[in-house]
Amino acid sequence: MSHLRLRSTTLTLTLGLSLASAIPSFALSDSAAVQSESRPASQDQSAQPPAQPSLGDVARQVRAEKQKQGQPVRVFTNDNLPKAGNLSVVGPPPSEDDKQEQAAGAGAQHEKHGASYFRARMADLQQQLTIHQGELGVLQQRLGQGQLQYYPNPNETLHQEYSRADIDKLTQAIDQKKQQIDSDQQAISDLQDELRRQGGDPRWLQGAEGGESTLPAKPDLSGVKKNSEQYWRLRFSAARKALDQARVQQTLAEDQLALLQSQQARDVASPNAGALADQVATKQAEVESRRAATAQAQQDLGTLEQEFKQSGAPDEWSQPQEPSTENPGPQ
Repeated sequence: MSHLRLRSTTLTLTLGLSLASAIPSFALSDSAAVQSESRPASQDQSAQPPAQPSLGDVARQVRAEKQKQGQPVRVFTNDNLPKAGNLSVVGPPPSEDDKQEQAAGAGAQHEKHGASYFRARMADLQQQLTIHQGELGVLQQRLGQGQLQYYPNPNETLHQEYSRADIDKLTQAIDQKKQQIDSDQQAISDLQDELRRQGGDPRWLQGAEGGESTLPAKPDLSGVKKNSEQYWRLRFSAARKALDQARVQQTLAEDQLALLQSQQARDVASPNAGALADQVATKQAEVESRRAATAQAQQDLGTLEQEFKQSGAPDEWSQPQEPSTENPGPQ
């Protein structure tokens, strides 16, 4: 009986020791599992090899790169420039004023003039050239007199009519007058070229080149409605221009006469005194003619003003559109 108790006790102790040894092993196993589950996912992923991109991802990346680069800039040359249709211009569309201005400029380039235009234009240019040449002659004669009468000696200052400043001023005026003559000659040459380009008759310019000429006193009113604004403006413009030209020609003739009379006074005992007297007489007759022409032009303008007042037209139609610049002649 005692033997059985001993075996029972031994079995109990053995079973207890087995369970005691098994419990720590089970707890260690559970702790390792928990630590394994709490390990960061990044460590597991870093340990794995990188995944290769798919073909779809590569295609999408290529398309995105092309969109970033944009479309290539097209360069237009004479070879690939469109020949038909309208070209697209960057910027706001032209305004109505710009369109009218461009149309007027294009019309002026292709406009052809007739005989009346070329005759009147050449007469105007030729007369202007003649006046400027006459004024240059007066200035040169005055300069010559001034150089003869100028004395550098200060003691002679009270006895001389010209100073160094007067001579310098005349010299500058002569240079300016020469430039005006060059411009007149260039304008005549340009008009001749225009006539040739338009295929006009060269005889349209021959009459004006024959000698001194004047513009017609009356403007060309063909196709212009009577008593309209254009009608009155054309008439007043022509009348004022005729008066300005008459005054310029009168001033030039008077200056030339004064020079001849001064030369005649210096050369009283000269063998050329008789010839100078004839020149003075001829120039005096010209001066009287120029003065009469100026008076007539002034009267014509006054008559036109009276006619305009009686018509009842607006006063602004009689006013010049641009300030009238008269040629003051040689000073």
